Amino acid sequence: MIKIPTVSLLVVLLAAVVAAQGPAAPDLSSDPRVRWLDKEAIRIRTVDPADEDFRDLQPLKKAIGDAQIVMLGEITHFDGTTFLAKSRLVKFLHQQMNFDVLVFESGFYDMSKAWESIRQGQDPVAAVQHEMPPTWARSPQVKGLWEYLQSAASSPRRRANG
Repeated sequence: MIKIPTVSLLVVLLAAVVAAQGPAAPDLSSDPRVRWLDKEAIRIRTVDPADEDFRDLQPLKKAIGDAQIVMLGEITHFDGTTFLAKSRLVKFLHQQMNFDVLVFESGFYDMSKAWESIRQGQDPVAAVQHEMPPTWARSPQVKGLWEYLQSAASSPRRRANG
């Protein structure tokens, strides 16, 4: 039987663990693109659309400025986390910056019919599910947005604006 000193065995095991983890990630702190992103990025506290504490989104007011159109895109139409974040952003834009128009990638006629149904008190989820592609209409992450739109449709501010 070969005896291996405990210290040598510990070093071998440690080396095996380090080797299994792969190469160390490069230090990107000196990359100007990383420094720019670190300086300019707005740190978002949550994507939960039920959270209406918008203090983390306040820097967007300066970034958006006097713009009348804000586009919210996504990498793919199937990312629920993005839908949650966009729902929260829509509420922020409506409540904090007075945006009143929401446009989805869908037919003008179809969305006009959905909006009219919502304004008449129809369940917003049913209205959009009937008129809109299922990617958004049937996404559980967007359901709260449809409900928010229904409450906004019957608000005094909405009635005053048409």
